Amino acid sequence: MLRLAAWAKPPMDLVAAIEVFNEAARHQPSWVRQYMGQQDRKRYLRFRFDNTWAVVEKDPTAAAIESSPALQGQLSAIDEVLTQNKGLQKERREIRRVTGNKVRANATDPVLEQALNALPPQELYWRVQMYQDYTLLLLDRKSPSAESDWLPVLLDLDRVFANDGRDWQRFWVLQADPTRMPANYLYVAGLYCQEEEPKPADRGSSVDRIHLCYLHQCDAVVTTDGGLFMTMVCALKIAPSKGVPILLNRSATSALAELQRCMPAV
Repeated sequence: MLRLAAWAKPPMDLVAAIEVFNEAARHQPSWVRQYMGQQDRKRYLRFRFDNTWAVVEKDPTAAAIESSPALQGQLSAIDEVLTQNKGLQKERREIRRVTGNKVRANATDPVLEQALNALPPQELYWRVQMYQDYTLLLLDRKSPSAESDWLPVLLDLDRVFANDGRDWQRFWVLQADPTRMPANYLYVAGLYCQEEEPKPADRGSSVDRIHLCYLHQCDAVVTTDGGLFMTMVCALKIAPSKGVPILLNRSATSALAELQRCMPAV
C-alpha cells in the first residue's frame, strides 16, 4: 500500500497543532520559541514517516505487538485513555441530562468565570474543553502526536504556563477564536454532539471524533456507523466544514456499487 499510494493530506494531529500554534502566536508572540515554515512541516512529516511506516515497510514484523515492548507500552497508554474517555463522557452526559444542558463553568479567576458563563453553551463547552485537552497534551503526554511532540518545540512552555497558568487560561477564555481553528472546532463539536446521542458512550467515541475531523479536509467522509454519521451531521451544524457525511449500507452486496450510489457527483 505504501509503495502504490501516498496520502496527500497531513495528519489530523498536525493540522490541529498548527491551528493552535498560529492562534497562540497571533495573541501571545512572547510564547513563540520558533516559527514554522514549509521545511519544518516536511521535516516533521519525514520524522513521523521514518518512525512509523518506514519501520514497517522495512520489517513488517515490527508492527507485531507480541514482539515489541515499546508498541505494547504505547497501546497500553492509548487503551487507558480510551477507557478514561468513555467514563468521562458518561459522566458529562449525566451532568447535562440532570442540568437540562445548563452547565456553568468554575474558574479560580472570577473575571474568567464571569466571561465563560456569559457565553452560549456550545462556545463555553469549546473553550473549557480546548483548555483542558491542550493542557494535558502539553504537560501529561500519553502517546506520540504533533500536539505533544511538536508544539513544545515551537512554544516556550515555561512562558505559556507562567503565573500559575493564568495567561494560558486567559488565552483560551478571552482570546482564542474557534473559527480560526476549524479542525479543533469540529473535533470538540463532535464531542459535544456525542454526549447528546441516545446510544451509550463507548470506547470507540474518541476514534470516531478523529475520523469526523476529516470533514475539514475532505469532500466526503463515508461510514457504515449510524452513530458516527449522526454525530457528523450534528457537528457540522455547530462547526461548518466543506465535507459531506455519507452513510453507507453495510449489508450492501457491493461496496463499490454502494459508494457509487451514495457519493455526490464530482
